[in-house]
Amino acid sequence: MPRAVSANRPSKIYRGSRKRLRRITLRGNWSIELWIFIAIIAFMLLVGVPWLIRHPPVD
Repeated sequence: MPRAVSANRPSKIYRGSRKRLRRITLRGNWSIELWIFIAIIAFMLLVGVPWLIRHPPVD
């Protein structure tokens, strides 16, 4: 017999035990492309934006 589902939320999806879910971390799941993207964003924020502020485009 199906359980009653609330009109506001979908039913819970079973993802495994809480202990197993706690063991899943982000360590080791980062691809090299993501690290390159983070490095480019950090460079633009720390170097590119200040340089653009000091050297506005000449019309």
